Amino acid sequence: MGYELKSKSFESYLLIEIIGEWPVRNADKIIEEILKLHTKNPLPILFDLRNDSSIPSIIGDYNDVAAFVNAKFHSLGKIAVLDKKERKEANENFELFATNRGLQFRFFYTKKDALKWLID
Repeated sequence: MGYELKSKSFESYLLIEIIGEWPVRNADKIIEEILKLHTKNPLPILFDLRNDSSIPSIIGDYNDVAAFVNAKFHSLGKIAVLDKKERKEANENFELFATNRGLQFRFFYTKKDALKWLID
């Protein structure tokens, strides 16, 4: 299964939504697309994964964080990630890996909480 990225720019943030399945074996392609979207709209990013159908894994998360670091995601600043509550445990691993590598990724389960952290 493939994926689709949708984006919408608001006054104080850029919403990027993934629909379909995160490309675990080819994260570089989607990372490149995210960087292009941010270049066009250099705002804090709210990344919506609620329509992502992939299944998180510790190895996949670790590899994705490494890919984000290699792609210089540090320069994007804060990234709030909106996700399903049932993936909370897996998201805690990803957030830990990201924080340890110097990225400002934080997971949220309500848009209100995500925007409060992202914009404040």
